[in-house]
Amino acid sequence: MAVESLATGQGLDIGAVLGSYLGLVLLSSVFTMIGLYCSSLTANTVVAFLLALVACALLYYGFAATSRLPVFSGGADYWIEWLGIDQHYQSISRGLIDSRDLIYFISMVLLFFILTIRNLLQR
Repeated sequence: MAVESLATGQGLDIGAVLGSYLGLVLLSSVFTMIGLYCSSLTANTVVAFLLALVACALLYYGFAATSRLPVFSGGADYWIEWLGIDQHYQSISRGLIDSRDLIYFISMVLLFFILTIRNLLQR
């Protein structure tokens, strides 16, 4: 109750709070799978960490930044931004739980899981 008393207006938006928690769980699961995949690429933990850091940053910020380039204005900018994690995470964190965002996060987790398993089996 103490946190709800700090909220202005009508109180806490429970949908946005639950959406934020769900978004954080999905975002952390994608980042974890990216880290596992990068860890399966090399035996050096520092290199794996740096690869995972760059890959997570590119997937989160890279597509949104690329879509803002003037070359892609007029239609392609939407699809390029849609490929990145940021747009899907922002949608869920506002409390709007859309099946497209859930499918995106689940498919990203499965993609990196399959790539990790495939890479480990080739070793």
